[in-house]
Amino acid sequence: MLSNRKLWGALLAAGAPLALGVMALACSCGAGSSGAQSGGLANCPQVGRWAISVWTGEDGTDTSQALATCGEGAVAAAYRIHPQTQVWSRWFAGRADISNLAVLDGGQGVIALGASMSTASAPGAELRSAAVEAMFGCPRPGKWAISVWPGASGTATGQALATCVDVSVAAAYWIDPDTQEWKRYFDGRPEITTLTTLDEMQGFFALGGGPGPTPTPAQSPAPTATASPSTPTPTTAPSTATPTATPAGGLQLTVVGPGSVDVGSTIELSIRLQGDAVAFAAFNFDLVYDQTLVSLGAPEAALDALNTADRTFQCDLPPSSGDVDPDPQVGRARLVCFSFGGPQASAPSSPTTVATIELTGVAAGTAALTFENVAFFTPDASPITIAPNPTAVTVEGE
Repeated sequence: MLSNRKLWGALLAAGAPLALGVMALACSCGAGSSGAQSGGLANCPQVGRWAISVWTGEDGTDTSQALATCGEGAVAAAYRIHPQTQVWSRWFAGRADISNLAVLDGGQGVIALGASMSTASAPGAELRSAAVEAMFGCPRPGKWAISVWPGASGTATGQALATCVDVSVAAAYWIDPDTQEWKRYFDGRPEITTLTTLDEMQGFFALGGGPGPTPTPAQSPAPTATASPSTPTPTTAPSTATPTATPAGGLQLTVVGPGSVDVGSTIELSIRLQGDAVAFAAFNFDLVYDQTLVSLGAPEAALDALNTADRTFQCDLPPSSGDVDPDPQVGRARLVCFSFGGPQASAPSSPTTVATIELTGVAAGTAALTFENVAFFTPDASPITIAPNPTAVTVEGE
């Protein structure tokens, strides 16, 4: 069970950044009654896990009522991306003051976070009978949408996506609700596609083709929500060297910044790719730490360093998080970034800063910071060999 400290820390972070897709845990207060609503939420999320769920009931259904069909209090948070404006709407259980996803329409997909035990909702009979085998919510050219396949289970992904008659689908991502792993589809790239089939009423992120370049994929791990326990206040940090030197000719992912922090104070650390000049177009990493000693905020991509004249990075699908590990003692900050631009487009190269992250001292001791799930890719989607470089921060005081 995730602590209340984490739950409310995420709510404190809920604000303008949510419009960019930052996902956070919310209070697991009771949702509204489902009443006599027809239909249900297909693919309800599991406890503490994300799922791309689909509302199968009537248009204009109150979001709280729709999500309550998974079980009272079963959904903690839900997000939807507008297919035209690309702005995210959000819903938090019991927090109408910061929720702006008011209603759901039939066949509309959301990415939902499970709060307590849910009961799976079956797709509505009316929606199934009315559904022709064509995608719901096809994306616009060059934009993202949460699309839904209403046809037969086991349909080849390319075949299903081809039913979007007005736009081609360049890429699609789906999160496995059991393993929390992301699977991906790239048009014309079967060698890197892992989302090979779609099932009835399966929702997924889809990127419209046509105008705009095809994204470079990242082997993205799954999002799980948690933010830093509180909004940190930066302080002047003691000066201490942290990482070791990068071996000649090699590439390392390393943490650069102050090597110590006082209890209750916050420092900023940089995540740097060190070594020879190698261009990259997508990456992901986890930074693992001891939550009894320190807390980390969500990593912030260094977009000023990453973006080029003809390549733009996107780091909110899935959103970054300060802690994706349900273990109350183990913290796991995660960042996943991919970019728009073909193999010939300019790209950032090492050495460079890829992200920054805030660290707050919790208790005295030496906190190890280690990288896991590190993956970097060239503009043509080839993997780059990276050596993760662990470091440590000393927490001083009581």
